Amino acid sequence: VSTINNREDSNKYHKSPNTRTERDSDSNAPLKETALVLDYHDMSPGQEVGVTRIFETDVKDLSSYRSLKMEIHYADSSGSEKVPIRFAIQFGEGSLEGSNDYYEWSFRPVNYNCNKGKEREQDCHERNWLDNAFAMDLVDFTNLKRGRRPPYMNAVEKDLGGEREEKLRLVGNPSITSVDWMRFVIIADSNASAEDIKGTFWIDDLRLSDMDTEWGYAARTSGQV
Repeated sequence: VSTINNREDSNKYHKSPNTRTERDSDSNAPLKETALVLDYHDMSPGQEVGVTRIFETDVKDLSSYRSLKMEIHYADSSGSEKVPIRFAIQFGEGSLEGSNDYYEWSFRPVNYNCNKGKEREQDCHERNWLDNAFAMDLVDFTNLKRGRRPPYMNAVEKDLGGEREEKLRLVGNPSITSVDWMRFVIIADSNASAEDIKGTFWIDDLRLSDMDTEWGYAARTSGQV
């Protein structure tokens, strides 16, 4: 886990076209744009690895907002025809270790691709950001609870389909009014070749729709990872 920005890493980092440029209130100069970097390698087929942010004393109530969004960029050099991993966003409540109450969205990311000599590198990066962008109405998560009865032993899954193979999952009995942790998870396919399970995610601009001040900028959050 590390960070990347458009100053020290200007030769290789291009921000998402969905991410607004923030400016200094006095000089109007653009501020540094930073994203979280998740590098993964040496994983076994079927293995899951993740990084978690704990909100500690600042529990989040998402119920006043319509949707959750985030910018995602993905690249690997495996050469595999099909990306051999899935990426998931989980958020819930309860103890960090072994929490049994959370929502999950997952998808199969689109690999970075650029026709050098015919395309600008910036255009290729921006296309990848757009191909992998996450946006989901919160009601789509809460609707998974319809018709359920305690003791909530079995997870509920909904296959959204599409080229990205998106899925929603409900584990236990979480509430969007009480979110105290969020986790990014990389899930290797069980039939993947070990040498192909390596790549890099850039994560940026986690936000709630219609919110003036984002609570999840990758480089500006506090908590434990």
